[in-house]
Amino acid sequence: MRRPFRRRPLRRSPARGPGAVPPLLRQANALARQGRHAEALILLERLLARPGAAAHPRTPALKLQAGRAAILAGQTETGLGYLRAGLQEMAARGQWAALERHIPRVTEGLEQAGMAAAAAEMEAWARALFPAEVSAVSHPTPAGQLPTHCVGCGAPVNPRETEWLDARTAECPYCGTPLHAE
Repeated sequence: MRRPFRRRPLRRSPARGPGAVPPLLRQANALARQGRHAEALILLERLLARPGAAAHPRTPALKLQAGRAAILAGQTETGLGYLRAGLQEMAARGQWAALERHIPRVTEGLEQAGMAAAAAEMEAWARALFPAEVSAVSHPTPAGQLPTHCVGCGAPVNPRETEWLDARTAECPYCGTPLHAE
């Protein structure tokens, strides 16, 4: 029997907002927007190497972001390694909704990079991470349009990658800033 998805309550933190986001993450996202993916990768790797990063709830998403940056910088094997690590960590943490949201985005990115075989292999591998008792994850139906970039860290916002906390509020997968649909 598969477990139903349970919506996570909105986390309230007084430190939330643009000032609470690591400057390295904002810089990495700015570099990625400029097409300077190799430089963005260096900053993302510095973030991932920080003490305590392994236990941070955003680490799997940051690994996916590092994977994308590496692939766009021409470092294919490094990128694929980060993508696998991010998806595998989501599964190890039981973040099934996040895993389900990110698999299509990862495979689309690989296909757009001309890596169709790697995309198919990655999708099959990632789908096998789900245990049999986990059902298809349901998401709240969004009402409105999210901003195109996170107000906290500047990362591009994809409604399919965000965790919708309710019909009008999503959460940035990279920094956790609440994003309100307009």
